[in-house]
Amino acid sequence: MAAKQKLIWERVQAQPREGSQLTYPRIVRAAIRLADRQGIDAISMRNIGKELATPVMSLYRYVASKDDVLDLLLDAAYGEIELPPRAPSWKDKLRASAMETRRMLKRHPWVAPLITSRPTMGPNYLRWFEFAMSAVAELGVDTETRIRAIGTLHAYVTGVVSYELGEQETNRRLGLTAEKKRQLAAPYLKTILASGQYPQLAEFVAQGSGEPSEATFEFGLNCVIGGIEQALTSPRARVRSATRTSE
Repeated sequence: MAAKQKLIWERVQAQPREGSQLTYPRIVRAAIRLADRQGIDAISMRNIGKELATPVMSLYRYVASKDDVLDLLLDAAYGEIELPPRAPSWKDKLRASAMETRRMLKRHPWVAPLITSRPTMGPNYLRWFEFAMSAVAELGVDTETRIRAIGTLHAYVTGVVSYELGEQETNRRLGLTAEKKRQLAAPYLKTILASGQYPQLAEFVAQGSGEPSEATFEFGLNCVIGGIEQALTSPRARVRSATRTSE
């Protein structure tokens, strides 16, 4: 029976022989350059070989398939998230983590789809996960509750960024500016607002388009973290957590 293929995270720890042209960092950097320029669909063993000016077969000494490359890419992106070594409180830690995660996701638009399609077991992701879990652990809640809190926060961050990136890509593809979109929508909006059935929409339109901004993101982030605080510090939450821990 053939030996079971080791996970990429087990294989990547093995150092290439001295003087080797290829290394895992070189392969990852080349893949990141490709993804940043052309998107995640550009990632293939052939394209990476071209980027590195090396035969494709040489890559297979390091990565077994494109899936290995995608896993390495995702983890490298998490490695770009700067986590504060010290922060006054668990809320400050979560806020800093969320802000840095958002910056990384906007810097590399190809990351968001990978988060939901690839396993996250690399060392950089685990560092990020440990940081977030340790922050919530300061509230004295059980592991399941911590997981739920981190999942809720991460869903907010990735959701907002996915919306922003999607809108940017649509605008780029169609050649739309904010002013042009307003002009295109004006006749339709005028008709439906005249019906008087949408007073909230009328107020929204009158006050501006509400383009996404840092302030908008931070408002939502504060709401999420405040909600986590309320949910995890209520007497009922502490009773549930204590019950789970004792089971």
